[in-house]
Amino acid sequence: MEPTRTVKELRDELERKGMSIADLAREHGLRLPVVYDLLNGKRYGTRGECHRAAVILGLKEGELPAVRQQENAI
Repeated sequence: MEPTRTVKELRDELERKGMSIADLAREHGLRLPVVYDLLNGKRYGTRGECHRAAVILGLKEGELPAVRQQENAI
């Protein structure tokens, strides 16, 4: 498991790669307001979509719940 990183480390990495926060959100299939709230300390990644985003971005350790598939998917 990768060690967690700080918000500053994540922002520095984005700068090194020439990526925006919107690019990061799109790359990982995350909603932009959730990512901004995590990076600005307005949300903590405790549960739900915020937890998923924090784990994907490496801001916290945790497990990602299995994604439920639609029962009637074609």
